[in-house]
Formats: sequence, C-alpha cells, structure tokens
Amino acid sequence: MFRCAAYSAVQFTSYEMLKKVAKPLEGELSIARKLACGSVAGILSVCVTYPLDLVRSRLSISAAQLGKDGAGLGIWGMTAKVWREEGKLKGLYRGCGATSACVLMVRSEKRQAGGG
Repeated sequence: MFRCAAYSAVQFTSYEMLKKVAKPLEGELSIARKLACGSVAGILSVCVTYPLDLVRSRLSISAAQLGKDGAGLGIWGMTAKVWREEGKLKGLYRGCGATSACVLMVRSEKRQAGGG
C-alpha cells in the first residue's frame, strides 16, 4: 500500500513539474511532449520506489519458505539483508533497468491507444 501511494505521489508530482518545464511559451503541449513527460515521470516513480517493491517481493518469497534463511524478517531486516549480502544500493536496485523499460513501453502503448 505504501509503495503504491509513494509511486503515485512521485509520478503525479513529477509529471506536473515536467509539463511546466516542457510547455512551449505559447500554445499547448503536444502529444509527443505529454508522452515524454509521462514516460519520464513513470521511470522516476519506478526508480524512487523500486527498493520498496524489491523488499516486498523478497518478504513474500521468504514467507512462503518458512525455515529458510531470511524467513521471519521484517521490512527493515530484509532491507538490511539485501544491503549486506547483495551489494548495498546495487542489490536494492537489481532489476530496476528492466522494470523501467517496461514502464516506458506500457506508457507508450497507452498513449497510442488513446488512454492515460
């Protein structure tokens, strides 16, 4: 729940800020500029919230594997485990590039289909 709220807060805030920066002096934003602003906002949201998503996924996996290493850890414990065992920030952001690429593709498809 927290990750979704944080993701939405970052996405909407950054989208509005990017639209102001990208707006021409006169007239409206073009579809291409709106698409670019939405894509960058989506990628920013993923980058900010990715560690939360990774820890949530790891907690789900560890809960299913009771008795294994890492089972029973909380959010902070799992974050510390990933930080310590998988290379600090590198471990917390493992897979973020692929996820960002997916966000970019989904955002492009939504715009082409006429959606948000």
